Amino acid sequence: IPRVTIIGASEWIANECKRSVLSNCDIRYIHNGFNLDIFKPTESIIRKQHGLEGKYVILAPAGKWYLPVNKPTLDYFLANMADDMVLVLFGCSTFHDGLPDNVWEIGYIKNPKEMAALYSMADIFVNCTREDTLPGVNLECQAAGTPVVSYDATGCKETVNGICGKSVSVGDYKALYKAVLEIRSIGKSAIQEQCIRWIRDNF
Repeated sequence: IPRVTIIGASEWIANECKRSVLSNCDIRYIHNGFNLDIFKPTESIIRKQHGLEGKYVILAPAGKWYLPVNKPTLDYFLANMADDMVLVLFGCSTFHDGLPDNVWEIGYIKNPKEMAALYSMADIFVNCTREDTLPGVNLECQAAGTPVVSYDATGCKETVNGICGKSVSVGDYKALYKAVLEIRSIGKSAIQEQCIRWIRDNF
């Protein structure tokens, strides 16, 4: 093919392509965009419905947290979370019996507006994904005004700016939890507008 341009969804995946048999092509990246009329701070009654008022809510994608490789991350968080912290895991395909009181599992949410309400309800979003081209959940959550902490693997580090979101070395669950505490000490309300503005300006 005489003229080929390859567009990656992240700078990381574009650089990976440059190391492949396609390296002689015109390779660029354009971050995925999404609808900011949907993913924005959204009022909800989720906290009231589920007794989460007065709690510090850590929202997280269950599919990543329940991976065997991330069991140490889950165990460490559960062992160290303060009494007022609650871990909300969404996207569960299987529900677990005997979970501690500070863990709440919910299933898949297909409605984007309901997802925006869940993002907005949380105090922080923690994504322990180890391999993602560009995790849209990190971006959607910040668009809703909620800061993000993530492992810095692959395209993940492009979804946080170090101010209203942080990334730490892959597998360093102690650093991941420390980053949660650092953002908690700042307070969501203090960086909410920065989250929204950064996403609007860059995605």
